[in-house]
Amino acid sequence: MNGITWHAARWLFGLALACLSFFVPPGAQAQSLSSGVDFDGSQATLWFRSGGNLAWVDAHYSVNNGAQQNVRMSFNSAQSRFEVRFPAQAGQTVNHWFTYNNGTASYDSAPGNSQIGGGGGGAPCWPGRWWPR
Repeated sequence: MNGITWHAARWLFGLALACLSFFVPPGAQAQSLSSGVDFDGSQATLWFRSGGNLAWVDAHYSVNNGAQQNVRMSFNSAQSRFEVRFPAQAGQTVNHWFTYNNGTASYDSAPGNSQIGGGGGGAPCWPGRWWPR
């Protein structure tokens, strides 16, 4: 990337988006959010849960800094959360963030990461603090 590393570019992008949080109305962040990764030995389940009702959730993730995947998540009513499953191995790292819609506006969560098989499930997920889509 012409003299700038991917990590530095990602950090600068995150900083720029975080600065936009000052322009989002305070009531827009009133949801309790969590996310994590479960692992069953061959498949990982990336999940996202909200304290409120969501119309849909998109997962944006990469495994071990590979190609980013952007997928619409399915709602698992038994677990009360949105999920996406993919082949994985223990020890891999999943970088992720989510776009979620509460019926009126869409928001992006803060980026996070989880280690597959490393007890990363249940990690808190900061509410979207960026400009609504």
